[in-house]
Amino acid sequence: MVATVLAPVLLMCVSFLIEENNGFPKRLPQEARNYLKPIYQNAARKYTTRVDPDDIREDKVPFHGDPSGSHEILVWGDSHAMAMMPGIDAVCQNLRIKCYQITCPGNTPLLGYCPPSDTHGHNRVVERNQAAYEFILRKKISLVIMIGYWGKTSQKHPSVFQKSVRATIGKFDEKGVQAVIIEDNASFNYHVPTHLATRVLRRKDVSKIGISLEDHYEFNRVPRESFRSLTNKNVRVYDPTPYFTEESNLWLAQINGDSMVRDRHHLSVAGSLRLKPLIKRGLLESIPRIASGTEQKRH
Repeated sequence: MVATVLAPVLLMCVSFLIEENNGFPKRLPQEARNYLKPIYQNAARKYTTRVDPDDIREDKVPFHGDPSGSHEILVWGDSHAMAMMPGIDAVCQNLRIKCYQITCPGNTPLLGYCPPSDTHGHNRVVERNQAAYEFILRKKISLVIMIGYWGKTSQKHPSVFQKSVRATIGKFDEKGVQAVIIEDNASFNYHVPTHLATRVLRRKDVSKIGISLEDHYEFNRVPRESFRSLTNKNVRVYDPTPYFTEESNLWLAQINGDSMVRDRHHLSVAGSLRLKPLIKRGLLESIPRIASGTEQKRH
């Protein structure tokens, strides 16, 4: 309880000290500084571009990976997709893939589905996602990676969510578009970097800080059931959870001295990079010839 109360205070104090000292205060223990690093990590900022429907229609869509790559894929989603981009970018560079990114906070990547919230301009979600679908067809995108805050956005209207999943994947099937769905990471009820740093300052153990797998999977029950009920041949579903458990029954808040999330539920850069093997597997299993460079764009 004390650590939870101290966390916001620590965050404000650290913010002030960083501002004044142009970096983390040297008197703060190195371990604590490592846990706080994701809050101010510049490396993740280039992936936070919000793409509006008009930008999509005009093909003003940011891209990463290999700009000259002969294969083109799309990452489609919300701020959780933004947070996962460092790992996706690294894999796409390695595999010589050009990766477009259509993301916006609150933008659940499903056709016709509007998440139950009034923030982040959700009134444009349906329009943005329709524009994304038209972009996929216009650019002949062969594979779409779908990432979202699935557990949260499916809670209010689970039946509508399930129908939207089936309808979206059905449309992809009709057009021969491969879909890779990445299930969500854990959602904590506290600010993870400051919680970890606070425990370090109080000389408390951080090795077993995390969310139980039972709680994590229950929070994501609706999307997991929806995704795993799909029988379409062109969709693959991947669970990132095993990359964050270290063979425990917890979705761990930190691994090897790095916070796995940058706030309560967005992956940190370190967390995203842990998923490089999963992302590579998803790409190679969906389009096996990517590695050899022989797969041609769809006509």
